[in-house]
Amino acid sequence: MMKKTLLIVVLLLCFQYNAQAQGRDKATFGIYGGPTIYTSDADTAQGHFGFHLGIGLATKLTLIGEFTITMNKHFPITDLTLNGRYVFAPESKVKLFAEGGMGYYTLKAYALGIFGEGEKRFGVNIGGGVLYEILGVAQVFARVKYHNPFVKEARTNWVNISFGADYIF
Repeated sequence: MMKKTLLIVVLLLCFQYNAQAQGRDKATFGIYGGPTIYTSDADTAQGHFGFHLGIGLATKLTLIGEFTITMNKHFPITDLTLNGRYVFAPESKVKLFAEGGMGYYTLKAYALGIFGEGEKRFGVNIGGGVLYEILGVAQVFARVKYHNPFVKEARTNWVNISFGADYIF
């Protein structure tokens, strides 16, 4: 596990160096949250919150790592995802984007008021949204994102509708 973590950190640092060397987009750190709509069980709509770190790879492409906690009436789901975000008009103040990627999802079982061992699965996500830049140092965003972890026993899919803010550095 330590080797995998070290490899991810080294890769992210290499991407950051590449972005600075080529004068590409800067890094961002953001927080977000909002409602969650489950496509496999309509009465479990709840919410989610999380944070992300983005590193500009090219003028229109950003690599984003995210950690999110999504709640429902049965159990919380945590996910750690790595996504590519494509911005259609990066020079504009209002920027439309599409993003997608893969993630590692943990579905925690909840019984008798205690969290049990969770089911861990890989999955995919895809979405899009809009960014609005504020004074060149921050941006606010709205996003819709579909998640599909590969779960054997039951279909567990959901849509997160996120609102958040990023600090650009």
